[in-house]
Amino acid sequence: VVWIDGSEEQLESIRKEAKGTDETTTGYSLNAYLRKLYGNGINERFLRKQLKIQILAQKYVYARTLEISEAYDQSEIDKAYKEDTTAYDFVTFRAYTFTADTLEAEDDETDEALEARQKKENDATKAEANSFLKAAKNEAGFIAKAKELNKDDADYNVDEETKFTQLKSSITSSLSEDIAKWLYADSTKVGSVKLFSDEDNNSYTIVLALEAPHQEKTVTARHILFLTQDSSTGEALSDSEIAEKKKSAEDVLAKFNEGDKTEESFAALANENSEDTGSVSVVDVIGSTGYSSTSGGIYHNIYPGQMVTAFNDWVFDEDRQAGDVDIIETDYGYHVMYFVQKDNADYYNSAVRLSKAAADFEAEAEELIDGDTYPISTAPRLAPYAEKQVLKKISYLLELQSASSSSSYSY
Repeated sequence: VVWIDGSEEQLESIRKEAKGTDETTTGYSLNAYLRKLYGNGINERFLRKQLKIQILAQKYVYARTLEISEAYDQSEIDKAYKEDTTAYDFVTFRAYTFTADTLEAEDDETDEALEARQKKENDATKAEANSFLKAAKNEAGFIAKAKELNKDDADYNVDEETKFTQLKSSITSSLSEDIAKWLYADSTKVGSVKLFSDEDNNSYTIVLALEAPHQEKTVTARHILFLTQDSSTGEALSDSEIAEKKKSAEDVLAKFNEGDKTEESFAALANENSEDTGSVSVVDVIGSTGYSSTSGGIYHNIYPGQMVTAFNDWVFDEDRQAGDVDIIETDYGYHVMYFVQKDNADYYNSAVRLSKAAADFEAEAEELIDGDTYPISTAPRLAPYAEKQVLKKISYLLELQSASSSSSYSY
């Protein structure tokens, strides 16, 4: 793996924050901004050192975790999957949600009058949901009703808006735990439909089960991102800046097509041009559901629904072939895409491996820290001072990590 040191990009992002976005504000130099945030003694030189240490640590975590994950016997992975299949299985379903407007008091309106109006609004919304439920006894009825309700929206795509293939954890976070439990229940058959009420939020969701819990194959792809959003604020760039980003994406694709058109040449272009620091710098956080090797714009083991819609639809196109390239547009920007392969492996294989590896790495790290292999010692009179300095640095790094994560995006 060719690793890219992302410290310069992180420094530039902080430098931009220091200058500020308000033209009437003088802003700060980088060193002044760091002192303001973290106190005296924190400057660019210190920050560069800490970022390099952080990146080196991330490289080690990635490399060692990957090494551990690849060493497992397949029988171990299959056993772990069978112990909790619902954590790794997907379901396919349709969902449509009605939410009542939250009303505000009108001039001289009493609380009782506002409450009565709100109840009327809630009852009308619930009636709409029940009307939808009656029409959605099968998928054809569900689609027809959804299209009818959105007939004035020329851009409405019923599959994009209502059809999902997701993991149980994703359904829980995006819809509700009750919906997730119902979709994974043995008693819920394909074609079952149910109305779920969230009285606290005055919302009602109709869910139609389309496919029982199952596995999905993963894919691997690379991309080169040209952001059409400000990386610090998330606000859209100007029309002229967006046009420049589109031109840059087209120029990079043309450069690729003029070359040898290999995966290696695309990776090199990603390292040179991509503004997705998550897939070009070092490594995404390795969690229980997957990882990115984050070199040359690559994303391994992409599963359905993981990426934003346009990205997802492109990589999971049935006709997609290794070596395919294109430019797609998402809310984040223009992506120059390169399809590496269909992994020909079920999602659980990589997910279980990395979940187990993350836990085993943590145990290994704790054993290393607590062991005698690399003891840390100081003179007795220096111990309190050293402890104080270490705690200050840990606190600083946690604050820095929090500040950095507040401006991150999922691409």
